[in-house]
Amino acid sequence: MTLLEGCRTLEQYIRTRIMYERGECNFCDVEANWDPDDIVFAGMFIWGVRSQYPVDHSAAHGLIIPRRHILRVEDMNDGEWTELREAREMICEEFDIDGGGFFERFGEAVYHRGSVEHWHGNIVQPDLSGEVRLPLAKSSQELVLDVARAEAFHVAYFRMSEEGKVEDFLAGTYNPPEGRHWDARSAFSEAPEDQGTSWHPC
Repeated sequence: MTLLEGCRTLEQYIRTRIMYERGECNFCDVEANWDPDDIVFAGMFIWGVRSQYPVDHSAAHGLIIPRRHILRVEDMNDGEWTELREAREMICEEFDIDGGGFFERFGEAVYHRGSVEHWHGNIVQPDLSGEVRLPLAKSSQELVLDVARAEAFHVAYFRMSEEGKVEDFLAGTYNPPEGRHWDARSAFSEAPEDQGTSWHPC
């Protein structure tokens, strides 16, 4: 499993891939990587933000992110624990969350199927229009679809790189034919044969 197989949209894939190619973590510099309007809590130790890629069927999706690059809650200090509670309260207040779930991703991504190896907590209120999924593990068919989706994203990214359009895409001045929020899995009616993926960053 590569971390990029956890990306659900073309935009998420490209932003995440560039960060990994630079040896950076998207969650280590929230101030540089988030729209200021989406930052609702900025503590000394913890950020509280609106998710850039909210899960399907969510009315609200917030993230709690430590400033330090840590993988587990056991690594948190007292200041981080205190601000975690404050950030959670602020997210619920700002996003009018009346109920839902709190879900953490920690440790190695192979065990949590996320796209970032940096502890973070998800606060989600469903919109009640369908199932909300934050999977830790997936069926073999879903895993094959994830690989196929990452490969499709890789092809689109390579094309944009060749055309010199990646920076324009990141700046929001270029929209590829697939669209910024394209989920390539929607193009597959069933899982393709597992042919692997040509690029494994991690």
